[in-house]
Amino acid sequence: MTFSKVQLCKKAAENSKRANRKEPFSEGTLATVWEAIEAWIISQLELTKGAGIPNFAKLGWVNDPALPAPKQPLFVLLDSFARAHALHCGRGAVLASTANRGWSLGTVE
Repeated sequence: MTFSKVQLCKKAAENSKRANRKEPFSEGTLATVWEAIEAWIISQLELTKGAGIPNFAKLGWVNDPALPAPKQPLFVLLDSFARAHALHCGRGAVLASTANRGWSLGTVE
């Protein structure tokens, strides 16, 4: 299932209200936070550094001269997030090829 940023912020705001919060997060607040995190991740990746989001995931690069491109993007979902959301994660994942895909860092709406 794929969600847009607008759909994610709307769903998160609804969940915030259902959690009986005294001050639930608004869609606008969540969108602002999302955009700030997105900008930080992009800046880190443009510097070929990694980015870690506590209790969610790590993003970075795999350096392997044997791969088609010298640096391959890497996303690792943290075990704590997977356990909290009852997600089954397999071991020994295979890297996807990024050769000839024209990937670039940027925002997607």
